Amino acid sequence: MRMEIDRGPIRLARRQIVRILEGTGRRICVHEGSVWITETGEPSDIVLEPGACYSLKRGGLALVTGLDESLLTVN
Repeated sequence: MRMEIDRGPIRLARRQIVRILEGTGRRICVHEGSVWITETGEPSDIVLEPGACYSLKRGGLALVTGLDESLLTVN
């Protein structure tokens, strides 16, 4: 699935994945639900709950997976 990530909030279903390429510095904020973030080259994955944000550290591919139905923004 291809998604436009610069146009407002993103609603993810459980297990739905958003791919972000070359996203260094982009900030992911969760408003509802929870997401799991995996970045190429990062030794640890990140889980975000409502109210939490994370800035991508690496270029390459990042995967954001809905652990349940989630609402997030990527800036």
